[in-house]
Amino acid sequence: MIFLGCIALIGIVALARWLEGSWHTPGAFFASFWALAAIPACLSNLPVGASAVFLVVLFSLSCVLGSVLGLGSAARWAGSDATQSDVFVGRLNELRAIVLLFGLAGLFAPPLLMLSEGRSVEQLTSVSAWIEFAAEITVARYREDYNAPVMVRVLMTATYIGSLVAGLLMRYRKSRLDTLVALVPVVAASAMSLATTAKATFLLSIVLTTGAYIASSFLTERSRTGGRMLTNLARWSALGLAVVGMFVGSMVMRYQSSRPDAVAFLADRLVTYAFGHMSALSAWLDAQAFAEDELAFGSYTFAGPVAALGFFQRQAGIYAELNYNDYTVESNVFTIFRGLITDAGFAGALAATAIAAFVAGRAVRRIRADRASPITLVPLTVFYAVTLWSHVVSIFTYNSLAVAVLAYAVVCWVVLHPQHANAPTSGRSLG
Repeated sequence: MIFLGCIALIGIVALARWLEGSWHTPGAFFASFWALAAIPACLSNLPVGASAVFLVVLFSLSCVLGSVLGLGSAARWAGSDATQSDVFVGRLNELRAIVLLFGLAGLFAPPLLMLSEGRSVEQLTSVSAWIEFAAEITVARYREDYNAPVMVRVLMTATYIGSLVAGLLMRYRKSRLDTLVALVPVVAASAMSLATTAKATFLLSIVLTTGAYIASSFLTERSRTGGRMLTNLARWSALGLAVVGMFVGSMVMRYQSSRPDAVAFLADRLVTYAFGHMSALSAWLDAQAFAEDELAFGSYTFAGPVAALGFFQRQAGIYAELNYNDYTVESNVFTIFRGLITDAGFAGALAATAIAAFVAGRAVRRIRADRASPITLVPLTVFYAVTLWSHVVSIFTYNSLAVAVLAYAVVCWVVLHPQHANAPTSGRSLG
């Protein structure tokens, strides 16, 4: 059954690519991402249930359906309405300044966090002090009552804002200097990840930048070929792999001195990090815990804002542990699907996915038809960022990301200006 599920998923990817005429349109992108997130997990040594694979198939189908309906005449069979020039003119100097400002602000988060935990200024220059601090903060992060200082969270939000705008800068860049500027928020996020051993900080920065870049690629889809876009994405992927390699190297050095099976242990942990989401999802589906819960109506998908408003008490790790069936692994990464199903039920979750894909497809259609406003780019960017993090959880679990998206909308409004007279200039004309 698992094999049939994988074949079905590959078939959906091929169908989406044929219907939408591109790999980076919403439906094709979502299906392709989940083929890469699910099929290798089935080939690993981790336990994966057929129910989890077919759940991915259903969500991929829903996304492709919504995307194709949203694209409408912008799908592969009717792409002649697309413009041949830039949809918006971007203010390059403003983009550079925003990315630098917010990226450099994020660089102050690690030392500020260290000082807030009682370290001295002199210890900021000590490698051993940073290593000791990283070990202590790692333990502290798993305490339910632990919260980073407000200013540190503000600076990390700045990093995420810079990461989103960096995607736009990559789209409008004129030189290698612009590429280096776009890397500043990623460097800031990497520094925070090294200081706290929280890999999510760095990965989310990459996710936001990549999501904004893919979304903004539609603005000049005809003047910059898909091949060039894929080349640029490959460069970002190479950068991500290089930084991940740095993490792996540091972990190997750390465990070699304390345990004889360090390499095997590290390899096992990496497999769990990469594919544990499918086993965790299988565990939850097999336990049928969803049948016992009342609908949460957005409290998990939008856990950050809902908790901030006082309507939901968020647990450490989001969900309670599952430790009583054959699929359980050491992971609380149950994918975005658990939150969607808990919030809206199976049918509601599939419908919500189709609606989100429809909105994203509609945004692409309006951009291609030269009828988009600058704000049209925001839901499209959110769609790609949510997809890239959907193997973990909804990005709106984090208040900092919700604030970053709002700030990104303001930036789009300020720095992007329609190139053509028939393009809307008001945010009221949303795609």
